[in-house]
Amino acid sequence: AAALALVAVSVVAVLQAQRATRSAELARAEAAKANATNDFLLSMFRRADPTERGGREATAKELLAEAEAQLDAQVSIDPQLKADVLGTLDIVWRNMGEPRRAQLVLEKRTPLLLRAGDVQGAAESILREAERAITARTFDDVKTKLDRIRRLVDIEGAEPALQGRFHYLEASLLNEGGQRDAALVTASKAVAANRTAADPSNLFNSLLLRTYVRRATGDPKTVRADVEEAEALLPRIGGHRIERFGNRLQVVVARYVLGDYVGGWSEMQRVMSDAEALKGPFNPGLRWERGYWIRYCLRLGEGGLAAQWVKRWRSSDPVEGRNALDSDPRWRLLIARVFMANGDWSRMDAEIEAARALRSTSDAGGLESLKLEAELRLVEAERSLRRGDPRSAMAFLDGEAPNSSVDALFDRHWIRGNAARVLGDARGAVAELRAALGVAGNSLGESHPLVALMRMDLALSLARTDRDDAPLEALVALAVPIIADSFPSEHQAMRNLRSLGLSGGPDDPADEAVLRRRLSAADPQMSFM
Repeated sequence: AAALALVAVSVVAVLQAQRATRSAELARAEAAKANATNDFLLSMFRRADPTERGGREATAKELLAEAEAQLDAQVSIDPQLKADVLGTLDIVWRNMGEPRRAQLVLEKRTPLLLRAGDVQGAAESILREAERAITARTFDDVKTKLDRIRRLVDIEGAEPALQGRFHYLEASLLNEGGQRDAALVTASKAVAANRTAADPSNLFNSLLLRTYVRRATGDPKTVRADVEEAEALLPRIGGHRIERFGNRLQVVVARYVLGDYVGGWSEMQRVMSDAEALKGPFNPGLRWERGYWIRYCLRLGEGGLAAQWVKRWRSSDPVEGRNALDSDPRWRLLIARVFMANGDWSRMDAEIEAARALRSTSDAGGLESLKLEAELRLVEAERSLRRGDPRSAMAFLDGEAPNSSVDALFDRHWIRGNAARVLGDARGAVAELRAALGVAGNSLGESHPLVALMRMDLALSLARTDRDDAPLEALVALAVPIIADSFPSEHQAMRNLRSLGLSGGPDDPADEAVLRRRLSAADPQMSFM
């Protein structure tokens, strides 16, 4: 017993000595880190001194760039400390609107974490790189980074927070590649992992991603529930005010993409009001926010409101801000649509010609140039159709439309279908509108309001054919309630329904023959587009 007691005392003594040694080493390491941090910060503050710059005050970007260069030059600083500082610089560069600088910082940060033996931290740093790449839509880069993370850590055995972020990026890639079923499974994994991690920010992102994946095949109530849950998370998400503002914008963009125009409009207006207070009403840095505000205006029949803003913006200062936007051909096409909605043909023509001139200076063989050409032809075709020249509308859309987005593909069929009906080619109109409906239904979902508008245009064309098996009642029964819920009462689509004696209520014609007569008697130029 005495011998056992002696051994126990000896073991305890050794353990205490080891702890004391480790504590002393840890204390020395922490002290070294603190000293290095103090030296680094003092050096930054000294660089801010105007006497160091001939009396000129340093800008924030200058100080950041110099701090980064100084950090690179100091080889004696602990790699973990360097990585921690670079992690902060990444966030600051991003908040200052310098995504490329932020990306370069991250690319320097990851090797330092690996050198320090922090595999988990390195995986998290690569995740940050992948998140930036997904924002920039460089999908090959995202895949490379996810493969690298898999080689570093066991994803299924990793912490829930890392799992959630990884599966979010993986689901985004699958969705972009058209693998919708696999994307939905993986997005749901991201949601579950972020719930477990109690991470409201990443749960918010994964919920919104799942809405985009689900929209074409999911139950509309389930899709709406995801959006509403994401919106309810906003008060719990911290971060910089620019990040919080960006999250609010993501919700209103989601509502727009899902067709909830009325539900998202009031928040879109508040977002723009806050954006203008933050950056100024005509700041070119608000291109994304302003672009979606204009899209909301056009979808809700508020083209006059958008035109008023365009008029104020075009007469605003500084000129550089206007030039920054006016040099973007897609921006010019969006403004052309504003003038088109208001029947201001001369201004619309000027915007289209400016966009075409800008397109002609781009790389004619490049993918983006080809996509831009397809967008230009769509706007030119719609202009012809609205001006009562359906033959020109058809001519603009002759031939193939390579590299077009899904939206451009169904718009193309939609315009050609309406042009064919005006020309008296009801069968041709039916073929084109059915093609539009197929593309839109598959990508937007069967309950989307744009799909409902296409159903009504298809019904107008079917009523003019001699087919007795045309499913007019079914098309109208599906379309009318969705349109009534999705647009304000004075919207053109709602006025069209009233002129046809339709409201989605019990007084609508139940007899197919009556419905056919009403639809076939409508003005051939009527369109729900």
